[in-house]
Amino acid sequence: METMLSIIGYILLAVVGIMLFLFLIVGLKLLVWFNFRPCKHCGRTLEYKGLKEDGDNGHYLFHCPHCGAWEQIPREKLVYDCEKDCNPNVL
Repeated sequence: METMLSIIGYILLAVVGIMLFLFLIVGLKLLVWFNFRPCKHCGRTLEYKGLKEDGDNGHYLFHCPHCGAWEQIPREKLVYDCEKDCNPNVL
């Protein structure tokens, strides 16, 4: 009986470990998308300023503190980029 419980415990531990690893990967991916986006004009790092709601799904706003440029990225484009990076079957 003890070996059966230890096997179940190890399986649960492995599942939790895999889930934590996947959450870590997704968290790092979001961190890179929102905090390390390069400016198209000067190449420096843009600062994330929030989500601007509009009639569509909205735009993510980024601002370059060096050159003052603003970039608006539609929510669909960011989601599409996510799917393209995560799924090799999306072209």
